[in-house]
Amino acid sequence: MDLGLKDIGFTFIVGAITILGFELILFYFLNTNITGFFSGKIGLGVAPKKSKLNANTTGSNNQMESIIGTSGFLLLSFTIGIIVEDASYKFMDPDKIPIFEEWLSNIYPQRKKMDVASVHVLMNDCDKLIPNSLGKDLARVNAFTKGLYHPDSYKRDTINQIEQWFVNSNPESSPIRMWPKFNKSVEGAIKGLYYVAKNTVFLKENYYDELKRIQNRIDLSRSLLILSVIYFFISLPFAIIALFYKGSNRIPLRSYLIVYITFLSAWYFSNLAYRRESEEFNKRVFGYFSTMLLNERLFKSEGK
Repeated sequence: MDLGLKDIGFTFIVGAITILGFELILFYFLNTNITGFFSGKIGLGVAPKKSKLNANTTGSNNQMESIIGTSGFLLLSFTIGIIVEDASYKFMDPDKIPIFEEWLSNIYPQRKKMDVASVHVLMNDCDKLIPNSLGKDLARVNAFTKGLYHPDSYKRDTINQIEQWFVNSNPESSPIRMWPKFNKSVEGAIKGLYYVAKNTVFLKENYYDELKRIQNRIDLSRSLLILSVIYFFISLPFAIIALFYKGSNRIPLRSYLIVYITFLSAWYFSNLAYRRESEEFNKRVFGYFSTMLLNERLFKSEGK
């Protein structure tokens, strides 16, 4: 884990939001505080009345307690932030579209698409398998061949056919199925290319810095996406418990709506950010790799 200043800052943000999100549920449903953020008493509580004799002592004690409380909150936020970031990375395949759309595609199989995010970057239409200009540029410089980890004659022939299909594909018509499971073959070729392209581009310092900034935003939005959905579903049983103990007439519906709207809004905007940043990241990986291969080919041709 690259502990740069921004990485640490994003980890703190994720941890703090994790704590405050859980406190939001506890405060509105069970009237319980952790940090006192939503009650306006952040880690302090009600201060005791001061007399002239103990004013200085009380002030020093309160200041020390405040420092200890703040330090503890920062340490806890950082620790929880690391845990949440790692968990979100394992929960959501970084090369998949957000998992909720995958669930929907399983419910409605007629809408199911090739669900690898890197595939979408090279296609104008994933349903009809119509490649875009970036995919054609990569095929022209034989980039897909670079994605073969253990090339053999069969795989190389398959990749060569895929590259020819990319170059010669007509966007006005559906592609000809050259062999069974054509979709999976294209998907596998793009995935193999993606990891080689990413590792190669990351070796360039100027490319690495730009991609790392985008990756930080992806990690943040992915963590917030997972948290917002988890907290939304966690809040449902809390509402049932509150309804059972307080009764429907004593339930502050407006407060409950605030909680649900907060989590749904967080899900919507973090999902939007996750999709946008992931697409930008993949576009840059493929685009930079295509440029590197083209420059390499031009250099060799000039050398001859």
